[in-house]
Amino acid sequence: MPAKSRANVEQSYFAKEYGFFFRIDTGWITPLNNDLEFDVFGHPYLDMLDVLNYHMVNNNATVNNMNFTLDAFCYKPISGEGCLVESAMQYFLNDPAILDGEGMDNAAIKTLATCITPLPG
Repeated sequence: MPAKSRANVEQSYFAKEYGFFFRIDTGWITPLNNDLEFDVFGHPYLDMLDVLNYHMVNNNATVNNMNFTLDAFCYKPISGEGCLVESAMQYFLNDPAILDGEGMDNAAIKTLATCITPLPG
């Protein structure tokens, strides 16, 4: 970030006056094609999130044939360790095989993620 950019000036001021802080970047998943009847917490949305999560966790992304590393601007709560990535994929241990496992339809995904035991019947 350029030294004279507004973001850098503000961050430097707040760090000096109040101590260092971090910003959490949040991404939102919204229905495709305005499909407001479909729950985004299921397939195919979680499948797309898995791809994004993979790139965040593995610290690289390719956009328009250009490679980017995410290490330079992510939050690292433990010095010398990787980026903190909080994702819905953590319900599935960041493992797409669990998400795509036997019986893991959208109802099962919703039950798992909300930690609600299904009612009998």
